[in-house]
Amino acid sequence: MALIIDNHVSLCEEPKAQPQPRYLCHYCGVSFSRKFYVDRHILGIHDQLRPYECKTCGKLFKQSSHLNVHIANVHQQAKKSECKYCGKTFGNKSNCKKHVRVVHEKEKLHGCSLCNKLFFQKTDFQRHMRSVHRSSIMSVNMLCSPTEEQVT
Repeated sequence: MALIIDNHVSLCEEPKAQPQPRYLCHYCGVSFSRKFYVDRHILGIHDQLRPYECKTCGKLFKQSSHLNVHIANVHQQAKKSECKYCGKTFGNKSNCKKHVRVVHEKEKLHGCSLCNKLFFQKTDFQRHMRSVHRSSIMSVNMLCSPTEEQVT
């Protein structure tokens, strides 16, 4: 009877689910559950490639979905919103409001919580985080997704 109880206790204490394979970004160490996600992360964050080109204006994009949004907002819709300061027109009110805040009101939209530097553009903020605080980011990533050696 004691052997049955011991076996039952050991089975209950052992994890039942096998850990899923993790895919690591070789630039920053961020962990993903699928290879597709790490590939998309590298393309969107680390690579400077912009393989999708707008045939109307020539603007380049990293993802086809971003090109599609651009075409819908810039080229396919009637201009709906005009900037009260400079007269520039936009496909939607949201883009016009952002333009006014960033260009005319000089609002800084992205702030670094590590050094309090402020940025107008998200891409400038991301570049700052990669170049200035890369080691800090990797340390946080190690805390959030420990390696097998850290767990055992």
